[in-house]
Amino acid sequence: MATKKISALTELTAPAGTEELIINDSGTSKKIQIDNIFNQDINVTGSVTATTIDATVLTGALPALDGSSLTGLSSFDPDGAVTINDSGADVDFRVEGSGAANALFVQGSDGNVGIGTASPLCKLHIENTSSNDGIRIINSTSGEGYLVFGDSEDTNIGSIAYDHTSDAMTFDVNNSERMRILAGGGITFNGDTATANALDDYEEGTFTPNIQPNSGSITWNTSADTLSYIKIGSTVHIFGRLQVASVSSPSGITRGIVPFTMKTLSDEAERAMGNCLVSGTTLNTQDAGIYPNAGGSYLEVIRTNATTIQRDLGNYLAAADYLDITFTYYAA
Repeated sequence: MATKKISALTELTAPAGTEELIINDSGTSKKIQIDNIFNQDINVTGSVTATTIDATVLTGALPALDGSSLTGLSSFDPDGAVTINDSGADVDFRVEGSGAANALFVQGSDGNVGIGTASPLCKLHIENTSSNDGIRIINSTSGEGYLVFGDSEDTNIGSIAYDHTSDAMTFDVNNSERMRILAGGGITFNGDTATANALDDYEEGTFTPNIQPNSGSITWNTSADTLSYIKIGSTVHIFGRLQVASVSSPSGITRGIVPFTMKTLSDEAERAMGNCLVSGTTLNTQDAGIYPNAGGSYLEVIRTNATTIQRDLGNYLAAADYLDITFTYYAA
């Protein structure tokens, strides 16, 4: 069938009465093409009946569709919801942004949504491999932002929330608050909101006590000259073994440093506790002790016997002696 053209057309008048004007391709698969040869708008008024709009053959700037004149488009309602891929076909949906090929991507095979990716691995997959990115939740100064976790039996079984009134972050597990991070720092547990009860520090490490007498000196074995510590809140626990390498006329009070300054004692309940077991050629499993320097940064290693406390343990140390130390105190 040869191409039929109507050219130099100025006006096409609708037939009178019940007559019809039909442009038809005689039922063949050939297309009918209408060129806007005057570079003017083509206006269609009245009702247009269609069952399919093939977007692949619509090019250029498209005018707005007046849904009131379109029938047979069951999934298009200009005044209501818009459904894309109403038949549920395995086709992807993609929206591009400026310089973003996959600003929004819906994977047809499983409905996964990607932001910045055309291969979303879960229901929502955000990807930016070239810079930092994230999710931002903005609330009022008295509001609360949250992420909620649920299951088939409980839609709110767990959550992470930020309360802008108190500036605290809470973690709920099994429908109850289990942990809270306070605005000023510190962690409380199981619904407790009191600052005084908050765990505000946890630290582990080692330090060199460098225990020395008032006069003379003690040299410590370099493979056994450090102690370990654990600090939970203001409570510091020290433990470990030291070994003497050599001594040079030690005499007087024997002291060593601590990793954190000791708290000034206000009552007996805050008194530090410690023990030191000395073993070696000179003392031969001698019980000793640790005497705290309240408000200071050192401790004293002392001798004990049946009746008195002597602050001169260094006087009795010799090469190869071991000191097994355990000591707990409150940090300032």
